[in-house]
Amino acid sequence: MMHNSFRILHLLAVPALLLWTGCTADSDPVSPEPVPLPDLTLLALGDSYTVGHSLPQEWSWPFQLADSLAFSGDTLQTLDVIAQTGWTTRDLLDALRDSLAGVSPERPPYGLVTLMIGVNNQFQGVDLDVFQAEMDTLADLAINLAGDRAEQVLGFSIPDYGVTPVGGLFNPEQISEGIRTHNLILGQVLADKGVALLDITTVSLQAADNPSLVARDGLHFSREMYRLWVDLMLPDVRHCLALDIHH
Repeated sequence: MMHNSFRILHLLAVPALLLWTGCTADSDPVSPEPVPLPDLTLLALGDSYTVGHSLPQEWSWPFQLADSLAFSGDTLQTLDVIAQTGWTTRDLLDALRDSLAGVSPERPPYGLVTLMIGVNNQFQGVDLDVFQAEMDTLADLAINLAGDRAEQVLGFSIPDYGVTPVGGLFNPEQISEGIRTHNLILGQVLADKGVALLDITTVSLQAADNPSLVARDGLHFSREMYRLWVDLMLPDVRHCLALDIHH
């Protein structure tokens, strides 16, 4: 897995949507409880799959997700991305801790935190016990950044790069088995924390028969694959951001 520069990306803040709660002369004199405005802030934690390696930034799935939300009138107020190609769970932990150093504990939580990490642990042969322990810590940090609300965190299974042309050069059956093992550990860690896990591994297998789902480097995935991931995650994202009660 190749490396690129570490970055935290921000979308411009936009005014919150106003909810009209007026009443007529015939309405109940008791005002209804106001519906809280959705917290349209997102932190995406990950590796090359979150960065969208070898693609324009706007083709990465976090930005495609932001575009999908904006299309329905739900523009994100904040989109932060902490991810880099080649990162293992240890690299993400170190970067996340660095980014939190000196940050006030009174910082507002994110409306949603996503966690997509682990492929480089498999690729580099990192010890499975280390992977499990570091995933446990990452899950705790993600929950904390979401205001100690596990229901505001979405985890993703590790996609199978063994179906890509380059992955096919490195014993794809062994890659798939390693991905399955890591996903079992990942799923158990997140289940123990009460964090939902979305299966993008199954979607990634479509690249075996559809070259348009693979990026030009032959190893990472394309804009079209990330669009499929966004389509899969969008209902859960809207639910986490409480958008399903505002439409």
